[in-house]
Amino acid sequence: MAVDVGSVAPLQARRPFPARLGPKGNLVYKLVATTDHKTIGIMYVVTCYVMFFLGGLMA
Repeated sequence: MAVDVGSVAPLQARRPFPARLGPKGNLVYKLVATTDHKTIGIMYVVTCYVMFFLGGLMA
């Protein structure tokens, strides 16, 4: 026994939900109040490079 489906329209790619947007807010506050270890590590490395550069300028 065979089922005749007929012609089926092609599927349209649709997004069932709105695109994700990052949380709104102040970047400085997010950096100061973070508890994420990766963000803290990046801030630590950036601070080291900035201080190394400033020390080189003052030498």
